[in-house]
Amino acid sequence: MRGTLGDVERCSPVMGCATVRLFIGFLCLVVAGCGEDSRRPLHDLVEEFRLAELQQEVAIVDVGSPEARRHLASGWYDDEGGGEGPGFAWSEGDASVIEFLLLEVRSMDAVLRCRPFPAPEMGDQVVTLFLNGHELPKIKLGIGFASYRVELPERFLVEGRNQLRLEYRYSVSPRELGQGSDWRRLAVAVDWLRFENGDNPPPPTINDGDSTLVLPAGSAVAYSVRHHGGLRFEADSVSAGGGGEGKVRCVAVSQSGATSIVFDMAVGEGPVRADVSGPDGEPFRLELRSVPGPDAESRWPVVRLANPRLTIPTESVDGIVDSAPAQGPLIPRPPNVVIYLVDALRADRLGVYGQGRDLSPHLDAFAARATVYERAWAQSSWTRPSVASLFTGLRCEVHGANGRLDRLGDQAVTLAERFAGAGFATAAVVANPNISAEFGFARGFESFVLMEPDERRSSRIDLEVDRFLEQRDPDRPFFLYVHTVDPHLPYDPPEPYRGRFAPDVKRADMGSIAVVGTLQARDLVDEGQYASDLLSLYDAEVACNDHNFGLLLDRLEHMGLAEDTVVVFLSDHGEEFFDHGGWIHGRTLYREVLQVPLVIRWPNQTEGRRIQTPVQHVDLMPTLLELAGLDPQPGIHGLSLVGPAPASRGVAAFLNLDGWEGWSLANEKSHAIRHVDRGYTGPMELYDLEADPTEHSDLGGNRGVEAGTLLYESRREVLGDEDRYGAGEVEIDDDLRRRLEALGYL
Repeated sequence: MRGTLGDVERCSPVMGCATVRLFIGFLCLVVAGCGEDSRRPLHDLVEEFRLAELQQEVAIVDVGSPEARRHLASGWYDDEGGGEGPGFAWSEGDASVIEFLLLEVRSMDAVLRCRPFPAPEMGDQVVTLFLNGHELPKIKLGIGFASYRVELPERFLVEGRNQLRLEYRYSVSPRELGQGSDWRRLAVAVDWLRFENGDNPPPPTINDGDSTLVLPAGSAVAYSVRHHGGLRFEADSVSAGGGGEGKVRCVAVSQSGATSIVFDMAVGEGPVRADVSGPDGEPFRLELRSVPGPDAESRWPVVRLANPRLTIPTESVDGIVDSAPAQGPLIPRPPNVVIYLVDALRADRLGVYGQGRDLSPHLDAFAARATVYERAWAQSSWTRPSVASLFTGLRCEVHGANGRLDRLGDQAVTLAERFAGAGFATAAVVANPNISAEFGFARGFESFVLMEPDERRSSRIDLEVDRFLEQRDPDRPFFLYVHTVDPHLPYDPPEPYRGRFAPDVKRADMGSIAVVGTLQARDLVDEGQYASDLLSLYDAEVACNDHNFGLLLDRLEHMGLAEDTVVVFLSDHGEEFFDHGGWIHGRTLYREVLQVPLVIRWPNQTEGRRIQTPVQHVDLMPTLLELAGLDPQPGIHGLSLVGPAPASRGVAAFLNLDGWEGWSLANEKSHAIRHVDRGYTGPMELYDLEADPTEHSDLGGNRGVEAGTLLYESRREVLGDEDRYGAGEVEIDDDLRRRLEALGYL
């Protein structure tokens, strides 16, 4: 007879309960009436539902639809087709991968509907299939769209995520065959993949009203958390709904990927408690799966868990939140503050960060008597959200200014507003229209100059800075924000820098928005060959900007301001030159677009320092407020860098732009990333920053649980605060459009 939760309630802790299946020795199931200790909740699984990974079995992967993107792991071009014909997607290159979920392993057949790219000179197209690495029979394709049955043997399937890999006998571009200008390497157009005995259950949901987690059969929800002594899963009741008996399975997945079933039982009324304790601090993934029982009366029986949570004994120490570092003494008299930001500047192109091309002699000399933060990370990989975080001390998820039309909300207090309120003269000279009054960045500045596109070079910006310094009130401290855009796209350095650092670049328009835009659209074959020329042009612009930064430092020295001025040199994000198969920024969260320079010269500092602890943009606001003797801004996420270096911690980044999304968490050792590429949620990625600084050896396949836990903890820090500061959208007029187009934003 199958056990129910009611059966378990009647068991004593001595006798146990034969009707409940316990799969591993250290995980035991206890229920109401078995004694209770004093406990406190650590994770409310309904409250944290938004952070969880939702999983569903599917009956069909409609490859030509946006909904299918989450199943298309790699090797696919964008959707096309439609009209009178089917929607489909072309394979990319020599292989493509489709992922699908199984909550219980069972024998099943699949039907693949596809057609080959017509290339008679290449011979017949043959597709070799691999299921989780096991080779299946080959498929020889006909001419047009047709359906091909594929047996998926039960012995090759796994519980959880499965991969079906399609390898092609040939892939070729139409242009190579003289069939047009399309450079894409095409093999097969796929319409859909259908599982003959699959199903499409509704997704998991929550009911906030009664704190219930609702799991339709065939769905699951996964939480990435850490073990603690005495950690326990609890639910006030586990009940069935939707016309049949469901079954709930609780699974713990360790760092190594080993799966242990905590409990597997038919549902009934009554509380449930299951021990999931383990080595303190060790990450694991807790999955709650809903599987239909054999006597289910409806298509989607439902399991309902009331008030599901993870608890620990009250005497336990959380151990997740680090204490804030001790702070140094306040500066007795407020200094002037200059922030010099170089848009799109990678840290690794500067001598102070190890570059050997002598691109930055003025910054390097400045850094020798300043504090260099060797692991400074941007809050996002494009300008507006990063600078919004810099100005407000808020993470991107909270200030909400992440999209192309988003405006920083008026409720978010900016650094300039705080300085203006304290009597500082405030001025900004900005060359990037993403940081304009229309987008909410002029608040608090008495003078805000947005440069015209043809006057955006740093040499022209220096003239505006000189004008402010000459005309300022000498009796008032000042806050000056300078936002330069060389080396931002377009890469068009003036002489003598082009001749010195990019002499071999012969094509005059190589660094133009048109050329780089073509690369971004992936309309060229072997696009990686352009990286060297583009990087040379970029380097030349870095050198040009460094020269003008040196002129600003000389100006402060000449005016007697150097010793009383905090100078902050930094970038908003980096730039990609095919490091991970892409260009510029705003599409990924790899190190080349997130690690930025941060060099601060404190008042009266004469000796250089180098700080290894990771820091981030949001740390700048509390740092400068403390230096000015101002009260901290409540509710922000940064830590002051005044005094001792912050304790070891993780630094977070977020992206949500034009369908490219992602989360990132870096600490002193590792970098965890999860990307969403226009609907497809990619796998957990993890990189060893010491052994693999260029991030080309993804450890996520073996340590995905660790990566997931790092990202889960980071997102949990801002849970419930997303977009709390009223970010809105801007209607772009002709003038703003012209300015944005000049930098390739529209």
